[in-house]
Amino acid sequence: MPKTTSSTNVERLPDQPHALEAQVHRELLADTHLDFSSLVIRRIPNGVCLQGVVEIDQPETDVLDSAMRVRGVGSVQNRLVVRHKAK
Repeated sequence: MPKTTSSTNVERLPDQPHALEAQVHRELLADTHLDFSSLVIRRIPNGVCLQGVVEIDQPETDVLDSAMRVRGVGSVQNRLVVRHKAK
């Protein structure tokens, strides 16, 4: 079963098509510890669903924390395949 994280403190965003997905996309790509070879972000009730493949360089890196920093994301459904970069 996919991991889902929720927050009860959610602000409403303007209803602009794909605005939330675009903000989450920018936040995830800005994280230097994450290297995505594919990434699909879909809006779900109260949050987003992440799908794709990501390589991380530090085992403690949490992709969900990056997504949850975006205003309006109350929950994240994680369907990412995570690979660890070779050292």
